[in-house]
Amino acid sequence: MSYFKLDKSDNIFYNKKRFYRIVASEDFTTEKGDEILSGTRGGYVENKTILKNYGWVSSGLVDGNSVIDNSVIENNSSVFNSVVKDSIISDSIVDTAQIYNSSLESGVYVLGNLPNSADAEVKYASLSGTLSIFSGVITSNTKLVSFNGINLIQVYGTAKTRVGSPAVVSYSSTNIVTIKNITINVTSRLVYIYVSEESGYSLIDLNGVEKEDVDGKFKDVFFRGIHTKKYEESANKVINLIKSVLYE
Repeated sequence: MSYFKLDKSDNIFYNKKRFYRIVASEDFTTEKGDEILSGTRGGYVENKTILKNYGWVSSGLVDGNSVIDNSVIENNSSVFNSVVKDSIISDSIVDTAQIYNSSLESGVYVLGNLPNSADAEVKYASLSGTLSIFSGVITSNTKLVSFNGINLIQVYGTAKTRVGSPAVVSYSSTNIVTIKNITINVTSRLVYIYVSEESGYSLIDLNGVEKEDVDGKFKDVFFRGIHTKKYEESANKVINLIKSVLYE
């Protein structure tokens, strides 16, 4: 007997698909540790084959091409065409991805369905803040967070921890005045920064550099010539972001 049932009288129609409210039919404990009592009403799924091993949707939508295995989908998250196993998805969107042993919260978008992109995969990672992951693999205990008013951090390709190899995390934001792109190689502690067409890329080697000396390494990159207060504020946010990745 299944640990939940579908209430087909409570349904919504979205993106040409119909989703039905789930209702717990026995008491159980979720991967997150929440106690779900029989009769508890959850979110919406397209069919009964989606939830396995006490996977649960407390609120949100999960389509029929997905599998939620011993995982929790909550805070109006959406999961499409994806496998989520031993994970927690909160206030986030996952489409055409595989999520294993990870947590996504507070506005994470994992989208492997964009043109010319590979399926996205997240393993053993904690992702929080307004992050967009468009392809590639995020793995090996990587922790990425949005930072101090930089409203969009995009992660492309492969990111691993300091002991991993390769370990490249790329940040790109239109909210940073004229600072277009930052790539941090966590293993080699090299930072590539694209400031403008005129300046091109700058390479900063932070091997052996103490945290309190980082600002001086970026002085010539960011603060040459005349710059506005808004630009200076943005540049300092970027420097602090780099510190948070490499030194915390």
